[in-house]
Amino acid sequence: MMPGFKAYKDRLTLLLGGNVAGYKLKPLMVYHSENPRALKRIDKHTLPVHYCHNKNAWMTAMLFEDWFVRCFIPEVKDYCRENKIPFKILLILDNAPGHPQNIGDINENVKVVFLPPNTISLIQPMDQGAVATFKAYYLRNTFAQAVQATDNEEKDLRTFWKEFNVLNSIMNIGKAWKEVKKECMNGVWKNLLQVYVNSFKGFNKDKEVVEINKKIVTLGRSLDLETDEEDIQDLLDVQDVELMAEDLIALAEERKRADEEEEIEEEPERKFTTKALAEVFASFEHGLKLLSEMDGNMERFAKVKRAHQDAVACYQVIYEERKKRTMQPTMEHFFKRTTPVALPSASPTPTRTPTPTFEPRSPSSLNFETPELTEEEILSEEERVDDPEALSSSSSSDF
Repeated sequence: MMPGFKAYKDRLTLLLGGNVAGYKLKPLMVYHSENPRALKRIDKHTLPVHYCHNKNAWMTAMLFEDWFVRCFIPEVKDYCRENKIPFKILLILDNAPGHPQNIGDINENVKVVFLPPNTISLIQPMDQGAVATFKAYYLRNTFAQAVQATDNEEKDLRTFWKEFNVLNSIMNIGKAWKEVKKECMNGVWKNLLQVYVNSFKGFNKDKEVVEINKKIVTLGRSLDLETDEEDIQDLLDVQDVELMAEDLIALAEERKRADEEEEIEEEPERKFTTKALAEVFASFEHGLKLLSEMDGNMERFAKVKRAHQDAVACYQVIYEERKKRTMQPTMEHFFKRTTPVALPSASPTPTRTPTPTFEPRSPSSLNFETPELTEEEILSEEERVDDPEALSSSSSSDF
Protein backbone atom coordinates (compact mmCIF):
# COMPACT_ATOMS: atom_id res chain seq x y z
CA MET A 1 0.00 0.00 0.00
CA MET A 2 3.03 2.26 0.23
CA PRO A 3 5.03 2.46 -3.03
CA GLY A 4 8.77 2.06 -2.65
CA PHE A 5 8.52 0.77 0.91
CA LYS A 6 9.76 -2.72 1.66
CA ALA A 7 8.00 -4.17 4.68
CA TYR A 8 9.99 -6.09 7.27
CA LYS A 9 9.11 -9.77 6.89
CA ASP A 10 8.70 -10.41 10.57
CA ARG A 11 6.12 -12.86 11.86
CA LEU A 12 4.64 -14.22 15.05
CA THR A 13 2.04 -16.80 16.06
CA LEU A 14 -0.93 -16.11 18.32
CA LEU A 15 -3.19 -18.51 20.17
CA LEU A 16 -6.61 -17.05 20.94
CA GLY A 17 -9.42 -18.69 22.88
CA GLY A 18 -12.51 -18.13 24.98
CA ASN A 19 -15.76 -19.66 26.13
CA VAL A 20 -19.43 -19.35 25.20
CA ALA A 21 -20.07 -17.04 28.19
CA GLY A 22 -17.83 -14.41 26.60
CA TYR A 23 -14.68 -15.00 28.65
CA LYS A 24 -11.38 -14.51 26.77
CA LEU A 25 -8.14 -16.30 27.56
CA LYS A 26 -4.94 -14.30 27.77
CA PRO A 27 -3.35 -14.76 24.32
CA LEU A 28 -0.27 -16.91 23.83
CA MET A 29 2.34 -15.37 21.54
CA VAL A 30 5.23 -17.21 19.88
CA TYR A 31 8.10 -15.06 18.59
CA HIS A 32 11.44 -16.01 17.08
CA SER A 33 13.61 -14.33 19.73
CA GLU A 34 13.77 -15.02 23.45
CA ASN A 35 14.95 -11.52 24.37
CA PRO A 36 14.41 -9.04 21.52
CA ARG A 37 15.86 -5.59 22.01
CA ALA A 38 12.41 -4.01 22.33
CA LEU A 39 11.70 -6.20 25.37
CA LYS A 40 14.99 -5.66 27.18
CA ARG A 41 14.43 -4.57 30.78
CA ILE A 42 10.72 -5.38 30.35
CA ASP A 43 9.14 -7.84 32.78
CA LYS A 44 7.49 -10.27 30.36
CA HIS A 45 5.00 -11.35 33.02
CA THR A 46 3.47 -7.87 32.83
CA LEU A 47 2.77 -8.10 29.09
CA PRO A 48 -0.81 -8.63 27.88
CA VAL A 49 0.28 -11.95 26.32
CA HIS A 50 1.97 -15.13 27.46
CA TYR A 51 5.34 -14.72 25.72
CA CYS A 52 7.35 -17.67 24.42
CA HIS A 53 9.81 -18.18 21.60
CA ASN A 54 10.73 -20.56 18.81
CA LYS A 55 13.32 -19.89 16.10
CA ASN A 56 10.64 -19.97 13.38
CA ALA A 57 7.92 -18.32 15.52
CA TRP A 58 5.78 -21.43 15.09
CA MET A 59 3.61 -23.29 17.55
CA THR A 60 5.15 -26.61 18.51
CA ALA A 61 3.78 -29.50 20.56
CA MET A 62 6.27 -28.71 23.32
CA LEU A 63 5.26 -25.04 23.50
CA PHE A 64 1.57 -25.94 23.43
CA GLU A 65 1.95 -28.44 26.28
CA ASP A 66 3.91 -25.90 28.31
CA TRP A 67 1.13 -23.33 27.74
CA PHE A 68 -1.51 -25.90 28.67
CA VAL A 69 0.11 -26.72 32.02
CA ARG A 70 1.62 -23.37 32.97
CA CYS A 71 -1.02 -20.94 31.67
CA PHE A 72 -4.30 -22.56 30.60
CA ILE A 73 -4.96 -24.78 33.65
CA PRO A 74 -4.27 -22.07 36.29
CA GLU A 75 -6.27 -19.48 34.34
CA VAL A 76 -9.41 -21.59 33.92
CA LYS A 77 -9.14 -22.79 37.53
CA ASP A 78 -9.25 -19.17 38.68
CA TYR A 79 -12.18 -18.50 36.35
CA CYS A 80 -14.16 -21.42 37.77
CA ARG A 81 -13.40 -20.42 41.35
CA GLU A 82 -14.37 -16.78 40.79
CA ASN A 83 -17.65 -17.79 39.13
CA LYS A 84 -18.31 -20.55 41.69
CA ILE A 85 -18.64 -23.32 39.10
CA PRO A 86 -17.03 -26.79 39.07
CA PHE A 87 -13.63 -27.13 37.49
CA LYS A 88 -14.78 -29.22 34.52
CA ILE A 89 -13.49 -28.01 31.17
CA LEU A 90 -14.20 -29.03 27.57
CA LEU A 91 -11.35 -27.80 25.37
CA ILE A 92 -12.08 -27.81 21.62
CA LEU A 93 -9.05 -27.80 19.31
CA ASP A 94 -8.39 -28.14 15.63
CA ASN A 95 -5.94 -30.69 14.26
CA ALA A 96 -3.02 -28.30 13.83
CA PRO A 97 0.43 -29.96 13.93
CA GLY A 98 1.33 -28.02 17.07
CA HIS A 99 -1.55 -29.51 19.09
CA PRO A 100 -0.35 -32.78 20.66
CA GLN A 101 -2.88 -35.59 20.49
CA ASN A 102 -2.20 -36.72 24.06
CA ILE A 103 -2.87 -33.32 25.61
CA GLY A 104 -6.11 -34.60 27.10
CA ASP A 105 -4.24 -37.06 29.33
CA ILE A 106 -2.57 -34.37 31.42
CA ASN A 107 -5.50 -33.26 33.59
CA GLU A 108 -8.53 -35.40 34.41
CA ASN A 109 -10.75 -32.32 34.74
CA VAL A 110 -10.04 -31.14 31.19
CA LYS A 111 -11.53 -33.12 28.33
CA VAL A 112 -9.99 -32.33 24.95
CA VAL A 113 -11.95 -32.77 21.72
CA PHE A 114 -10.33 -32.40 18.28
CA LEU A 115 -12.51 -31.10 15.46
CA PRO A 116 -12.79 -33.31 12.35
CA PRO A 117 -10.60 -32.38 9.38
CA ASN A 118 -11.95 -29.78 6.92
CA THR A 119 -14.50 -28.43 9.40
CA ILE A 120 -12.51 -25.57 10.96
CA SER A 121 -13.96 -22.86 8.72
CA LEU A 122 -17.48 -24.15 9.46
CA ILE A 123 -17.61 -24.81 13.19
CA GLN A 124 -14.34 -23.71 14.86
CA PRO A 125 -15.69 -20.89 17.09
CA MET A 126 -12.66 -18.61 16.83
CA ASP A 127 -12.95 -18.74 13.02
CA GLN A 128 -16.59 -17.62 13.09
CA GLY A 129 -15.74 -13.98 13.73
CA ALA A 130 -13.51 -13.67 16.79
CA VAL A 131 -10.21 -13.78 14.87
CA ALA A 132 -11.49 -11.55 12.05
CA THR A 133 -12.77 -8.94 14.50
CA PHE A 134 -9.53 -9.04 16.48
CA LYS A 135 -7.42 -8.55 13.33
CA ALA A 136 -9.60 -5.61 12.25
CA TYR A 137 -9.19 -3.92 15.62
CA TYR A 138 -5.45 -4.58 15.54
CA LEU A 139 -5.06 -2.98 12.11
CA ARG A 140 -7.23 -0.02 13.09
CA ASN A 141 -5.14 0.62 16.22
CA THR A 142 -1.90 0.41 14.24
CA PHE A 143 -3.16 2.88 11.63
CA ALA A 144 -4.34 5.21 14.41
CA GLN A 145 -0.84 5.18 15.92
CA ALA A 146 0.66 6.00 12.53
CA VAL A 147 -1.72 8.94 12.12
CA GLN A 148 -0.88 10.26 15.58
CA ALA A 149 2.87 9.99 14.95
CA THR A 150 2.72 11.78 11.61
CA ASP A 151 0.23 14.45 12.79
CA ASN A 152 2.62 15.50 15.55
CA GLU A 153 5.39 15.69 12.95
CA GLU A 154 7.49 13.39 15.11
CA LYS A 155 8.29 11.23 12.08
CA ASP A 156 7.11 10.38 8.60
CA LEU A 157 5.15 7.24 7.76
CA ARG A 158 8.19 5.39 6.45
CA THR A 159 10.05 5.97 9.73
CA PHE A 160 7.02 4.91 11.76
CA TRP A 161 6.80 1.53 10.01
CA LYS A 162 10.56 1.03 10.25
CA GLU A 163 10.55 1.66 14.01
CA PHE A 164 7.42 -0.41 14.68
CA ASN A 165 8.70 -3.28 16.83
CA VAL A 166 7.50 -6.38 18.65
CA LEU A 167 6.63 -4.41 21.81
CA ASN A 168 4.35 -2.11 19.80
CA SER A 169 2.78 -5.21 18.28
CA ILE A 170 2.26 -6.86 21.68
CA MET A 171 0.57 -3.79 23.14
CA ASN A 172 -1.69 -3.54 20.09
CA ILE A 173 -2.53 -7.23 20.45
CA GLY A 174 -3.58 -6.68 24.05
CA LYS A 175 -5.68 -3.63 23.18
CA ALA A 176 -7.36 -5.27 20.16
CA TRP A 177 -8.19 -8.48 22.07
CA LYS A 178 -9.68 -6.41 24.90
CA GLU A 179 -11.92 -4.59 22.39
CA VAL A 180 -13.45 -7.83 21.12
CA LYS A 181 -16.87 -7.70 22.75
CA LYS A 182 -18.55 -10.30 24.93
CA GLU A 183 -21.38 -10.54 22.39
CA CYS A 184 -18.81 -11.50 19.75
CA MET A 185 -17.30 -14.24 21.92
CA ASN A 186 -20.78 -15.61 22.58
CA GLY A 187 -22.02 -15.33 19.00
CA VAL A 188 -19.12 -17.25 17.44
CA TRP A 189 -20.45 -20.46 19.06
CA LYS A 190 -23.63 -20.31 17.00
CA ASN A 191 -22.65 -23.14 14.63
CA LEU A 192 -21.45 -25.41 17.43
CA LEU A 193 -23.53 -24.70 20.54
CA GLN A 194 -26.64 -22.93 19.32
CA VAL A 195 -28.55 -23.56 22.56
CA TYR A 196 -26.07 -21.43 24.57
CA VAL A 197 -25.96 -18.46 22.18
CA ASN A 198 -27.93 -15.37 23.17
CA SER A 199 -29.72 -14.62 19.90
CA PHE A 200 -31.49 -11.58 21.33
CA LYS A 201 -28.33 -9.50 21.60
CA GLY A 202 -27.02 -11.02 18.41
CA PHE A 203 -23.65 -10.65 16.74
CA ASN A 204 -23.19 -9.95 13.06
CA LYS A 205 -19.61 -10.80 12.20
CA ASP A 206 -19.68 -9.17 8.79
CA LYS A 207 -21.34 -5.97 10.00
CA GLU A 208 -18.88 -5.58 12.87
CA VAL A 209 -15.82 -6.01 10.65
CA VAL A 210 -17.21 -3.76 7.92
CA GLU A 211 -17.67 -0.90 10.39
CA ILE A 212 -14.11 -1.27 11.64
CA ASN A 213 -12.80 -1.45 8.06
CA LYS A 214 -14.48 1.86 7.23
CA LYS A 215 -12.55 3.51 10.07
CA ILE A 216 -9.32 1.93 8.81
CA VAL A 217 -9.92 3.33 5.32
CA THR A 218 -10.50 6.81 6.79
CA LEU A 219 -7.26 6.55 8.77
CA GLY A 220 -5.42 5.29 5.70
CA ARG A 221 -6.52 8.31 3.67
CA SER A 222 -5.25 10.55 6.46
CA LEU A 223 -1.89 8.92 5.77
CA ASP A 224 -2.24 9.61 2.03
CA LEU A 225 -2.63 5.89 1.31
CA GLU A 226 -4.79 4.87 -1.64
CA THR A 227 -6.89 2.23 0.08
CA ASP A 228 -10.48 1.12 0.01
CA GLU A 229 -12.51 -1.38 2.01
CA GLU A 230 -11.70 -4.17 -0.43
CA ASP A 231 -7.95 -3.63 0.08
CA ILE A 232 -8.39 -3.77 3.84
CA GLN A 233 -10.49 -6.92 3.67
CA ASP A 234 -7.93 -8.61 1.42
CA LEU A 235 -5.25 -7.78 3.98
CA LEU A 236 -7.34 -9.21 6.83
CA ASP A 237 -8.17 -12.35 4.84
CA VAL A 238 -4.51 -13.31 4.41
CA GLN A 239 -4.13 -16.77 5.90
CA ASP A 240 -1.01 -18.11 7.53
CA VAL A 241 0.86 -20.38 5.15
CA GLU A 242 3.88 -22.55 5.72
CA LEU A 243 7.03 -20.83 4.50
CA MET A 244 9.19 -22.45 1.86
CA ALA A 245 12.90 -23.07 2.41
CA GLU A 246 13.93 -19.95 0.49
CA ASP A 247 11.45 -17.86 2.52
CA LEU A 248 12.95 -19.14 5.76
CA ILE A 249 16.48 -18.35 4.56
CA ALA A 250 15.47 -14.82 3.55
CA LEU A 251 13.69 -14.33 6.85
CA ALA A 252 16.72 -15.53 8.82
CA GLU A 253 19.02 -13.14 6.94
CA GLU A 254 16.70 -10.21 7.53
CA ARG A 255 16.47 -11.02 11.24
CA LYS A 256 20.27 -11.23 11.42
CA ARG A 257 20.59 -7.76 9.89
CA ALA A 258 18.00 -6.42 12.31
CA ASP A 259 19.84 -7.97 15.28
CA GLU A 260 23.11 -6.38 14.14
CA GLU A 261 21.42 -2.98 13.93
CA GLU A 262 20.00 -3.47 17.42
CA GLU A 263 23.47 -4.16 18.84
CA ILE A 264 24.73 -0.81 17.57
CA GLU A 265 22.41 1.21 19.79
CA GLU A 266 22.06 0.13 23.40
CA GLU A 267 18.70 1.01 24.84
CA PRO A 268 18.99 3.19 27.98
CA GLU A 269 17.98 1.60 31.25
CA ARG A 270 14.35 2.09 32.19
CA LYS A 271 14.02 3.58 35.65
CA PHE A 272 11.89 6.03 37.60
CA THR A 273 13.33 9.24 39.05
CA THR A 274 11.66 11.54 41.55
CA LYS A 275 12.29 14.59 39.39
CA ALA A 276 10.89 13.04 36.21
CA LEU A 277 7.79 11.72 37.99
CA ALA A 278 7.17 15.15 39.52
CA GLU A 279 7.39 16.70 36.05
CA VAL A 280 4.92 14.12 34.71
CA PHE A 281 2.44 14.83 37.50
CA ALA A 282 2.81 18.57 36.90
CA SER A 283 2.04 18.02 33.22
CA PHE A 284 -1.03 15.95 34.12
CA GLU A 285 -2.20 18.68 36.51
CA HIS A 286 -1.74 21.30 33.81
CA GLY A 287 -3.74 19.21 31.34
CA LEU A 288 -6.59 18.76 33.82
CA LYS A 289 -6.59 22.49 34.50
CA LEU A 290 -6.96 23.20 30.77
CA LEU A 291 -9.85 20.72 30.52
CA SER A 292 -11.61 22.27 33.53
CA GLU A 293 -11.36 25.70 31.89
CA MET A 294 -12.84 24.43 28.62
CA ASP A 295 -15.50 22.00 29.87
CA GLY A 296 -18.71 23.51 31.21
CA ASN A 297 -20.06 20.09 32.15
CA MET A 298 -18.70 19.69 35.67
CA GLU A 299 -20.08 16.18 36.08
CA ARG A 300 -18.22 15.00 33.00
CA PHE A 301 -14.98 16.69 34.08
CA ALA A 302 -15.24 15.22 37.59
CA LYS A 303 -15.66 11.75 36.06
CA VAL A 304 -12.60 12.26 33.87
CA LYS A 305 -10.55 13.54 36.80
CA ARG A 306 -11.48 10.56 38.98
CA ALA A 307 -10.62 8.13 36.18
CA HIS A 308 -7.30 9.90 35.68
CA GLN A 309 -6.46 9.74 39.38
CA ASP A 310 -7.27 6.03 39.48
CA ALA A 311 -5.13 5.41 36.39
CA VAL A 312 -2.00 7.11 37.74
CA ALA A 313 -2.37 5.96 41.36
CA CYS A 314 0.24 3.21 40.86
CA TYR A 315 2.80 5.79 39.69
CA GLN A 316 1.93 8.05 42.62
CA VAL A 317 2.84 5.18 44.97
CA ILE A 318 6.20 4.77 43.22
CA TYR A 319 6.80 8.53 43.46
CA GLU A 320 6.06 8.64 47.21
CA GLU A 321 8.34 5.66 47.87
CA ARG A 322 11.21 7.18 45.92
CA LYS A 323 10.70 10.56 47.59
CA LYS A 324 10.93 8.96 51.04
CA ARG A 325 14.05 7.10 49.98
CA THR A 326 15.59 10.34 48.74
CA MET A 327 14.72 12.27 51.91
CA GLN A 328 15.99 9.61 54.33
CA PRO A 329 19.74 10.40 53.99
CA THR A 330 18.96 14.11 54.41
CA MET A 331 17.01 13.51 57.63
CA GLU A 332 19.70 11.24 59.04
CA HIS A 333 22.31 13.89 58.32
CA PHE A 334 20.15 16.60 59.94
CA PHE A 335 19.65 14.67 63.19
CA LYS A 336 23.17 13.28 63.29
CA ARG A 337 25.03 14.15 66.56
CA THR A 338 28.53 15.46 66.32
CA THR A 339 30.97 13.13 68.06
CA PRO A 340 34.06 14.63 69.72
CA VAL A 341 37.30 14.23 67.83
CA ALA A 342 39.75 11.96 69.64
CA LEU A 343 42.97 13.65 70.70
CA PRO A 344 46.26 12.07 69.67
CA SER A 345 47.73 9.73 72.29
CA ALA A 346 50.41 11.08 74.64
CA SER A 347 54.05 10.66 73.73
CA PRO A 348 55.89 7.88 75.63
CA THR A 349 58.41 10.49 76.74
CA PRO A 350 56.95 12.71 79.46
CA THR A 351 57.01 16.40 78.60
CA ARG A 352 56.37 19.38 80.73
CA THR A 353 53.44 21.50 79.73
CA PRO A 354 53.30 25.09 80.89
CA THR A 355 50.44 25.74 83.26
CA PRO A 356 48.06 28.14 81.59
CA THR A 357 47.13 31.29 83.43
CA PHE A 358 43.77 32.97 83.13
CA GLU A 359 42.95 36.56 83.73
CA PRO A 360 39.73 36.88 85.71
CA ARG A 361 37.00 38.60 83.70
CA SER A 362 33.51 39.51 84.58
CA PRO A 363 30.69 37.73 82.77
CA SER A 364 29.67 40.92 81.07
CA SER A 365 33.05 41.22 79.40
CA LEU A 366 32.92 37.80 77.73
CA ASN A 367 32.30 38.10 73.97
CA PHE A 368 29.64 35.58 72.86
CA GLU A 369 28.47 36.15 69.28
CA THR A 370 24.92 34.83 69.45
CA PRO A 371 22.90 35.36 66.23
CA GLU A 372 19.63 37.19 66.70
CA LEU A 373 16.72 35.17 65.24
CA THR A 374 13.39 36.66 64.27
CA GLU A 375 10.18 35.08 65.55
CA GLU A 376 9.56 33.50 62.15
CA GLU A 377 13.05 31.98 62.02
CA ILE A 378 12.71 30.60 65.55
CA LEU A 379 9.44 28.93 64.60
CA SER A 380 11.09 27.50 61.49
CA GLU A 381 13.92 26.03 63.60
CA GLU A 382 11.43 24.43 65.98
CA GLU A 383 9.56 22.84 63.11
CA ARG A 384 12.75 21.38 61.70
CA VAL A 385 13.39 19.50 64.94
CA ASP A 386 9.90 18.65 66.15
CA ASP A 387 8.19 17.95 62.83
CA PRO A 388 10.36 15.92 60.42
CA GLU A 389 7.55 16.01 57.82
CA ALA A 390 8.35 19.69 57.32
CA LEU A 391 11.43 18.50 55.47
CA SER A 392 9.36 16.83 52.74
CA SER A 393 9.11 18.42 49.34
CA SER A 394 5.88 20.24 48.60
CA SER A 395 6.01 19.56 44.86
CA SER A 396 3.66 16.53 44.99
CA SER A 397 0.26 16.97 43.37
CA ASP A 398 -3.14 15.94 44.75
CA PHE A 399 -3.90 12.72 42.89
